[in-house]
Amino acid sequence: MLAAALAASAALAQGAADPCAGANNATGTTLCGCAKFIPLAVPTLNLGCVGPAGSQGGLIKSVVFASLGDPVVSGGCGSFKAGDCAGDAATAKKAVEAACVGKASCDIPLNIGNMNGGKDPCPSNKNKYVAVEVTCSDAQPPAPAPAPPAPPIPKLPVGAFSPCADPTSSFAAQPWCNATLPQEQRVSDMIQRMTRAEKLSALAIRTPAIPSLGMPAYNWWEEATHGVGSGSHQTTNVPFVSTPIALCSSPVVQS
Repeated sequence: MLAAALAASAALAQGAADPCAGANNATGTTLCGCAKFIPLAVPTLNLGCVGPAGSQGGLIKSVVFASLGDPVVSGGCGSFKAGDCAGDAATAKKAVEAACVGKASCDIPLNIGNMNGGKDPCPSNKNKYVAVEVTCSDAQPPAPAPAPPAPPIPKLPVGAFSPCADPTSSFAAQPWCNATLPQEQRVSDMIQRMTRAEKLSALAIRTPAIPSLGMPAYNWWEEATHGVGSGSHQTTNVPFVSTPIALCSSPVVQS
């Protein structure tokens, strides 16, 4: 169960005989606050839901009671009620709801305009008080840590093109462009997006454009061990040994 706490503004200057003394506490998820009303000081009443050991608690979800005048708070938190001299309960409750609901903590302005529509509920009563009861939701679990950013896609040589390297491309957000995923998953995603005709055409050394992946046409050559080298797309130039050629001339291969 959520623990709750309340802190009243120091500007309230409450005295020892203040009926609010001891009323600022919590019972379960019910949070209570009481403060002396000092018109010229324009004080505020601060309410805040906190979790165990002062950790961040939940949010204020509803207003159970709010009153300006001579509220009875001697019964303790959870049993506040209006006294003989009380302002309009609906107006006071609406003011607290506007200031607090949906927040972890709030400051309620203590003035007649805010709490009672500008009318003094007790003109002959010099000492007036504001009492409030609200409920707090259970403490929210901490938000998970954000995922680490994906490593930047390496820049390609001049003349080369990859839809993954263009952050404005719709393809860049697809799994096969995500360098943090396993290679098998990226390859599988890429193949699933290709049409049958695109898969067949990609088997040749002169691959036509693949619209499903945003790739332009490209001539891969057939010399896999030679490296990629075609016009302005040259990146490597590894010496191509003659052994594979000799093997292709072998009678064993020819048979």
